[in-house]
Amino acid sequence: MMYTVLIDNVSCSDYGLCIPERPNIVTAEQDIDTKLIRGRNGSLTIPYAYNDVDHEIPFNFLDDVKDFKQTYRIAKPYFKRGSKFIMSDDPHVYRKMKKVQFGDADNTIREYGYFDVTFTFDPFEYLTTQTVSINKGSFIQNEGTIYSQPYMKIYGTGNITLYINSQVFIFKGLTDFIELDCDAMIAFRTVNGAMVLADNLMETLEFPILEEGKNYFDWIGNVTKIEVNPYWRYF
Repeated sequence: MMYTVLIDNVSCSDYGLCIPERPNIVTAEQDIDTKLIRGRNGSLTIPYAYNDVDHEIPFNFLDDVKDFKQTYRIAKPYFKRGSKFIMSDDPHVYRKMKKVQFGDADNTIREYGYFDVTFTFDPFEYLTTQTVSINKGSFIQNEGTIYSQPYMKIYGTGNITLYINSQVFIFKGLTDFIELDCDAMIAFRTVNGAMVLADNLMETLEFPILEEGKNYFDWIGNVTKIEVNPYWRYF
């Protein structure tokens, strides 16, 4: 079986490339601080965020490639400009690309060559999810193994208080809608295709997260509907 990757939904085979063997599975490490406290049994453990993941993957050129050097030149921007990485044997999840580094390319003969690429990924694997509508008093089930940082679009007017489980978020002076990118921690509105910051409409400093398990939604105020893309993920 030939293994390939898709970067921004374009297969590496489109550039004459394949992966010679199934790559290892990498897992993000959590940043954990331990402190020894005199008189305490065992150390005090303080968990923080998860670290980025580095993954080195070898690539070969396919048999029908006639000029390795030229094909290699054309292929490099394909990696460098990418943002979304998918393995062909695990297509239901993807990783977010942050950086790409190339090892030296081996080209002992004109028609053959291989090289290693080290990808730096966001810590998580993401399920491919769709935007869903949330009703007042309903819930959505987190399908991942860790909390997610969703995209949300809240349609409504005036002052609104949103409850997600025990989390409380306050919005003031809405005229039609507000959008939240909870990963980037940005409140905004998309108007005529352009993003307009709307931090002044959000009173709460924190942004919503969707915990493992069920996430119940409720609100006070004139809300027409709420749309959520949950971005479920695995660590």
